[in-house]
Order: sequence, then structure tokens, then C-alpha cells
Amino acid sequence: MAITHSKSLVVIGGNDAGLSAAGRAKRLDPQWQVTVIERTSHSAYASCGLPLYIAGQVDQTLVAGRPPAELEKERQICIRNRCEALEINAVKRMVVARDLQSGEIFEQPYNKLVLATGSRPRIPAWAQEKADNLFTLRTYADAERLKTYLDQHPVRQAVVVGAGYIGLEIAEALHERGIRTAIVEQASRPFAAWSEALVEPLIQTVQQHDIALHCNCSVTGVRCRDGHIDQVEVKDQPPLPCDLLFIAVGIEPEVSLAQAANIPLGKSGAIHVDRYQQTDRLNTYAVGDCCESIHLLTRKPVWAPFAGVASKQGQAAGSHIGGKADPFPGVLASSLVRVFGLEMGATGLNADQARAAGYDPQTTAISHPDRSEYIPDNRPVTVALISDKKSDKLLGAQISGPPGSGHRLNILAAVLTAGMTARELAYLDLSYIPQLAPVWDPVSIAGRVASKSSMRRI
Repeated sequence: MAITHSKSLVVIGGNDAGLSAAGRAKRLDPQWQVTVIERTSHSAYASCGLPLYIAGQVDQTLVAGRPPAELEKERQICIRNRCEALEINAVKRMVVARDLQSGEIFEQPYNKLVLATGSRPRIPAWAQEKADNLFTLRTYADAERLKTYLDQHPVRQAVVVGAGYIGLEIAEALHERGIRTAIVEQASRPFAAWSEALVEPLIQTVQQHDIALHCNCSVTGVRCRDGHIDQVEVKDQPPLPCDLLFIAVGIEPEVSLAQAANIPLGKSGAIHVDRYQQTDRLNTYAVGDCCESIHLLTRKPVWAPFAGVASKQGQAAGSHIGGKADPFPGVLASSLVRVFGLEMGATGLNADQARAAGYDPQTTAISHPDRSEYIPDNRPVTVALISDKKSDKLLGAQISGPPGSGHRLNILAAVLTAGMTARELAYLDLSYIPQLAPVWDPVSIAGRVASKSSMRRI
């Protein structure tokens, strides 16, 4: 089939990255005919709100996203839901796809192509067996399946494998539904690369809510009867009874289409792109979890699979396609999680990453009230800074504290982006009001303490 329009843009994958690219290109240049091919039935949904939906804290209509017809009308694009891209023919500039409802195979021509294929959960070898009570969470369909199962089955005991962001959020969601939950984590503690001063409050918070946290533990297998897992086997420990098993051991970029089309990947295993999100294949872009980013501190490629990054990369790709140079500058891999009201986050490099980048890092951790001490109900905020001993340059930051304290991580991300030192952070002119922040904010105190180790005598 020949290309019938001189400006045919095909985007494989919707949501934050794909729809951002599609919408931006169309706004800048309405001449583009934009087609989004989306494998699932929901092209735009609140992926980070899915654990809240499972917990029953957020209504379905608020996370399911807007209907495709509404998005098509507003953005003047074509969205083909329940269609799976099977092949990219770069010579003919054609995407071969299948309509998952009718089974029809069709060809979609393009002048420019955007890959927004996202990521997929890692599934351990011991979890390959099909079971009706085995779950992961990446899409709205995953959330619907889990929510439906919980609504229709008497789940009393659940096991979550992995104590990262998703594992902790799902453990809280299950707890909110009255389910006795155990978390199995292979590392010595959650977020093992973070300062111990931040992780200890998390462990205490989880245990205070009667969630059993098993660290330094490896799952060796499951007992499955009639397609239903009823027991999780843990090395050197008694097996854990299980009515529901949730796997959260990490994700990996979904690059199978790119590999089949010989689109080069980077060292991280994600698609290599330039600052305009162009791949090494002419007229082909990649955005979101399937591609790499440049780290703002090391200037080296990294994989940063976060929704905010995906949306901004989509904006950069759409701008370039629409005729405007608006490059994506890079990432700090900033991330934040909230577990039972405790907010934890990190930005920039951890100590090991800083050392690998050639710095001589030191970690400074302090705890200080989140508001003036005479204000009732003040609570401690813990801040950890990673800085270079020689230059005093800030390289990374981590934070842990009560509701509202996570916003301080945004201050620290801005400080890292500006290339500031610990001393400059200490004297940053932050706002002060007793009900919200003390005269010396916790991030300012952390900067002051960190700078003392690097301060040179005049």
C-alpha cells in the first residue's frame, strides 16, 4: 500500500508518552494525519493512581481516563484501541497491525513513526506457571483484573514479592481491603541503595500496619493446584500461605518491535535516542519507558521509566515532528512514593552511582521537624544528601517524612539541576511560615551540615 498522505504520523502506544507526542505534533502542525495504535482498550489512564483504585480510595471513572472518541474529537487524531502492532517495515514505511477484536490484519502507512511501547513486568522463572491468582500491574486492564478478583473472591492472605514502589503501594492497597499481607524482598532492606536513615522509618511504618516484611529472602517456587497458587516457597524459611500472589520484582523496556526492526538499543537495553527523541532509524522516534534518557549529572544514557519523563519526552518528539526545536534536556530520575502517609523519594545519584561517575561522595543525613517546633503535631523530616567531598557539589538527595514533606524533593531536584553546592543549598532563600516550615528548613540544615565537611579554611 502506498502512502496516500504526505504527512502521516503513526504512534505505537498511547498514554503519557504516546498521546503527548501525538497531541503536540498535531497542535503545532494540523496538517499531520495522526494515528495512535494502542493494544489495550484504554488509551489514556492514570497509571500512577491504579493502586489507589485497587484499594477502593479512588473511583474507577477518575483513573480509567477519557474515552477514545472524546480524545479523538478534541485532538483531531485517530485512536485505534485494541489493535496490536506486529511489525515495522522501515523500507515501505508501514506498520503491520492486528485488530484484536476482529482478528483482521491491516497496514498503516507512515511518514514518521513514534514508538511508545512502554515497559513490561519482569516475571521470575518460578512464576511462569499460569494461575488465576497471580498478578502484576502495568496497565489499566491489569488493575481491572486484580480489582475484579478481589471483589469476587475471599482473599484472606496475600504475598507481594518485591519491596519497591509498586510492591509497597499494592501491599498498602491490600491492607486497606483488610487482607493480611506479607512482602518478600531479596535485598537486605527496601531501597537498599538509599541511606539507612531514611529506610528505617519505612520499615517501622510497614510493620506497624501488621504487614510482614521478609528481607534477605528469595522465593524458590510456588505450589499451584488446579491453576491456583496456595503457597509460596521461600528459601530457608517455612512456606507462606497465599490466596493471592503479586509480582513486583521490577520492569524492563518493551523493545521487541524495535529489535525486530533493527532499531538500535542503548547499553541500558532501552532504545537509544537523541535529544529530540529520534532513534538511529530515519523518521523514527521513541518516547517513554521504551527509550533511554541522558542523566543531567553524568551526561550518560540511563533508563528512567517514570510518567513525568514519558510525558516530557513525548512533548519533545511531538515538537520536533511539528517543526519546532524543543529538545528534552535529560533526567535526574526523581521519584516519590507514599506508604501509609510516609513520603519517600530520591533524586540524582546515590553514593554508589556517584562513585562510579568518578566523584568522591559523602552522605550526610539529618532529621529535623517539618515546621516550627512550637507548632503542635510537628513531625521529623529526614534528608540525606550525597555531595562531592572535594568540590562540595551536590550529586543526589533522598527524603523521608510525613504528608507534604515529599514536595521538598522538588527543591532538591532544582538545586541539582542548577549544579549548586551544599553550602549554596544551606543559604538558599526559602520561604518561612511556622505552620509549614521552620526558619531553617530541613533541606537547608542538611546542606549546612554537608558543607562543613567540604569547607576549606580561609
